[in-house]
Amino acid sequence: MQKAQQCAIACDTTVFSPAERERFTAAATRLLQTTVEVVTRPDGYALRFEDAPDLLPQLLDFFVHDRQCCPFIRHTLDSDPNGGPLWLGLGGSPAAQAYIASELVRAIPAAVAQAAGLGCCCE
Repeated sequence: MQKAQQCAIACDTTVFSPAERERFTAAATRLLQTTVEVVTRPDGYALRFEDAPDLLPQLLDFFVHDRQCCPFIRHTLDSDPNGGPLWLGLGGSPAAQAYIASELVRAIPAAVAQAAGLGCCCE
């Protein structure tokens, strides 16, 4: 396996047209709001989603687009057997993990963020 090249910790949304960026942002917001659990892993976080008929295409869409604008994040998808939950893994360097946590606390339901020890972004 080839060693991953170090990247800057900054998302590059210029890889999308304005319409693509708007669509991706809206889709990502809807998807992340359905997160039911976040588990901390040594290299980042795993987000659990309850399986639903349209979930896998949404996760794949997020996976493909987020990899384009955030190449410093390691993305994984896992599925539990027998129609169990689907897991989206987001990880990377310690700096990437800090960035991911700061984004998750704003993007996932507050109760899920608090249960994962990510804190709260209260208005």
